[in-house]
Amino acid sequence: MTRLFHLNPAEAIFAALHDPELAATLPITVRGAVGARFACAWGVNVHCPAVAPGEVATELTLGPIEVPLAGFDELTFCLSCPRSQAVVFSVDIDGEMRDLGPAIRGRGDHFELTFPIRAGARTLRAVTARFIAQDENAATVNLSWFGLANTALRAQLHAAKPTWDPAWPGCILPHEQWPANRPFQRGLLFDAADLPRLRAKAATAHWRPHVDMIHRRAREAMARVPEHDIGDFVPWSDTRYLRERERNRLPLWHQAVDLAFIARLDGNDAMLRHALRFLLSMVHCRHWCQSAESRTPGSTWDQRCFLEEMAAYAVALVYDWLGFALSEQARSVVLQALWDKGLAIIERDMMKFEYVYHINQGPWFCRARILGGLLLESVWPRVGDYVDRAARDLRESLDRYILPDGGADEGAGYLSLTLHAAIPALIAYARARHIDPHTVLPAALCHTDRYLATLSAASPGRVLLEGDNSTDRLPGDTVAILASLYPESPTYRAMLAESLAHHDPEAYFAQYQQQGFLSLVLGPETLDPPHVTVPSFAILPHTGHLTSLRRSGKHSTRIHIVGCKANASHTHADKGGFILEVDGLPMLIDRGILRYDDARVPLLKTTPHHNCITPCFDGRTFIDQVAASMPVIPTGTGDGKTLTATIDLSNVWRDHMSYCTRGIRSSDLDSFTLTDAGALLRPGRIVFHLQALSPFAVGNTPTAITLSHDGCALRITAPWAVQARCTDDLVDFRHRPVWHLELWGPPLPAGVPFAYTTQIERT
Repeated sequence: MTRLFHLNPAEAIFAALHDPELAATLPITVRGAVGARFACAWGVNVHCPAVAPGEVATELTLGPIEVPLAGFDELTFCLSCPRSQAVVFSVDIDGEMRDLGPAIRGRGDHFELTFPIRAGARTLRAVTARFIAQDENAATVNLSWFGLANTALRAQLHAAKPTWDPAWPGCILPHEQWPANRPFQRGLLFDAADLPRLRAKAATAHWRPHVDMIHRRAREAMARVPEHDIGDFVPWSDTRYLRERERNRLPLWHQAVDLAFIARLDGNDAMLRHALRFLLSMVHCRHWCQSAESRTPGSTWDQRCFLEEMAAYAVALVYDWLGFALSEQARSVVLQALWDKGLAIIERDMMKFEYVYHINQGPWFCRARILGGLLLESVWPRVGDYVDRAARDLRESLDRYILPDGGADEGAGYLSLTLHAAIPALIAYARARHIDPHTVLPAALCHTDRYLATLSAASPGRVLLEGDNSTDRLPGDTVAILASLYPESPTYRAMLAESLAHHDPEAYFAQYQQQGFLSLVLGPETLDPPHVTVPSFAILPHTGHLTSLRRSGKHSTRIHIVGCKANASHTHADKGGFILEVDGLPMLIDRGILRYDDARVPLLKTTPHHNCITPCFDGRTFIDQVAASMPVIPTGTGDGKTLTATIDLSNVWRDHMSYCTRGIRSSDLDSFTLTDAGALLRPGRIVFHLQALSPFAVGNTPTAITLSHDGCALRITAPWAVQARCTDDLVDFRHRPVWHLELWGPPLPAGVPFAYTTQIERT
């Protein structure tokens, strides 16, 4: 009998594919075209190799199983499928195999398919999913879970949802009972004594536009009825782990903080009361995660404590600022929820998973531990050294996370997200302990200016899209905080004005760390004019980047080469890839990444979607690099005129080449030469890939190709190529179409060295 995992009294999972421990116990088989396979990692990822449109790429079967159907009348299949694939589900019920309707094309994100179960059905014995190609490209489908539902009971449960009084009687004190001095509960990041200074700062020409942005968001939040989102789970905007019925709900925490901050800054009592409604609505959600999969009895799966941390962080801030207007009973409820729904879950993850101390998660999760703990230690008698331990964990994690050259292996976007969370927590800790914050900051933090300058774009305020960057601006308030902590560094101040002026609320990272009050509270008093921070030549020997920016008058050429440390996180299969900017324009690009709930994300991480070479052994399938088990670091020399660089890629191609190197040489701004060399372990071909925002013009021969974009033009000469192909292939981080050039080399025997030279010059 197959075990059922109950999501609620009306719904159950019979195939917990999202849980790696449970998925490993399921009888799953895969067949299909060459390369069809699956892996268990945050869901069952089914690889669908490139086949002709209309053909079955991969077929996955779950069975034999024995699932009792009594009491259920609906099948649910929860998956994320790109539009390049369609799926047909078939089931064996009581020994009869049948299709559940025609092929259904993927939506490009996480969704559910439901099918009725015929009356009298007794046992489900197998499920088969056939994935049918809709174009000629490979794809990855993520299967979350398969389940059952009692639709009548589910409707009853939904109809029984309680309503809440927005006046919150017994919780929000009447206005006349608010204390005249309106005290802060702890003064985590600022207190009443700081308000005059912050109000004066907010009124300056430097900061007024930024504060206006927070005002605008707060006014928008006034139109929301937060009580409508009280339920078993907090509202969330990333759809990867959401049920269909839980979508299209923005998080509560960002708007709560905006309202509460403006309420304190301006003394706005209407916003103050509305912020308290947000606070109490969060507190009265049963769980601070996004859906029932994270609380399913019998499963240990969760999405880690991101949502619990963000909710706890917001609750701590809003309570600190506005707790004076709550009744004693409501204060007790807030503090208990802060622990039970937030800090306790965070503590579990910090104790359970060693890896979080080596990536962004550990420092990030410590933020709420410190801020929430500082509140609790002032009222609960046995909190003890909880906050001090959290601060030690945060410092330990940051010491690992920030490499000696000031960088992070996860990319500039993740570094900014992590520091946005971690530094204010350490500042709050230092404030509470009456010590200089510099004494608790990691030693390498002051070197992040070198890393950010190297990863900046040749356009003020922007950054390269290398790695999992979903925006070309640094997210959050990190730049403002660093500019204040290290005023002697010109890099942070050069980036700050543009960072504030171009805040993008639609960027994926904005749902995690919203730019706002921290810039005003912790940032410098004034802003400098923005300017380009990219050095003429730099190598980051620990994070593995090399950059060159050469200028002559109004013209410039910027080449950036990507490497990595060993076992890097949130990285792409792009080692040896390069980015080219001409006169400040992106010409040969890194696409960046889309929202993680977009089904195209796995493809954007692959080698052929970067400016790299790939082997091809079957005439159609491009092979990806494997994860770097040792550092892959570019080396070279350069100045304002010349560049010489090399990178050994043998480690990332170890499964397919006996060795592989890439070299770049240039003696002037107008041209450079790439040399790719190596030897295949089996017969095949080498393909050189380039990506651009405009189409490549391929002539009668594949040896000379041109690219024109936004007034700039390049000529690409590849005398070794025997075939060239340009296609409109997926998108970049802004969903703009990207053109992909493939330069194919001749067939190569195993073990025979190749050395292909390609010249790129501006025209």
